[in-house]
Amino acid sequence: MRRNASPHDQAVTLLGYFFVHVPLLDLTAALYDDCGRVQRLLAHPPRRVASLDHYEHIAAWLRYVNAARPANIWVRPSATLPAHPFVLLDDLPTSTAMQIADRYTAAVVETSPGNCQCWLLLALSLPAALRQDVSRFLSRRYGSDPGAISEPRWGRLPGFRNRKPGATAWTNMLRVSAASPYDPAACLSCPPPPVGAARRAAARQPDRPDFSRKEFWYAVHALRAGVPPAVVEQRVADHVAATFRRKHRDYPARTVRAAQAYLARTAP
Repeated sequence: MRRNASPHDQAVTLLGYFFVHVPLLDLTAALYDDCGRVQRLLAHPPRRVASLDHYEHIAAWLRYVNAARPANIWVRPSATLPAHPFVLLDDLPTSTAMQIADRYTAAVVETSPGNCQCWLLLALSLPAALRQDVSRFLSRRYGSDPGAISEPRWGRLPGFRNRKPGATAWTNMLRVSAASPYDPAACLSCPPPPVGAARRAAARQPDRPDFSRKEFWYAVHALRAGVPPAVVEQRVADHVAATFRRKHRDYPARTVRAAQAYLARTAP
């Protein structure tokens, strides 16, 4: 994808990348105040788009509000989806975003000169809470904006002008890569901190995360994505060890069995 591709083609490239993996997208237009804060959305609830043909029905309105209001044009996998396989890394240097796309399946959108957003494809669909965990992990790894990890997350649609106060650049579609999806299991199997540090952290945080719930839902989505049960069981066991919890030795197997039973009950 080149910057000199038509604005329409750049927008369609990103939308097409999404539609390979999700059935529904949200689109809206956002007005900013003079300080660069979002003032209001012109489409709330957002316009729901289920195909590129459907996008063509609202493209003229998006171009109008981007030029005349002026509003920023935003896109995301629909918030109505119970799970999806995308996370957004925001405020990345172009070189870092391209490095991510070299290694993983990703769409790189230039929001201003030298600054990018990166829509990273995960190896499995995750609900919002787990996508946020992945985003937090990756923001530390790649240096993206740590304040831009809440889910569901909006990104800019390429082919439209950046309308933040003081900005005049076009938002450009730089690249869609065809590498391997990112395996979010890395977020569960990261090396644990030293025992003393972990205990001190637990003492400072009496309201600890519900790791058992997190491990159950990880198992559900990993199994649904085709990860072998033995691999899921080992990853759960690794996460128990990394979080310094005492669990019965058959806890990972019971978690996988519970996830399999849930999938059997909820199968269409």
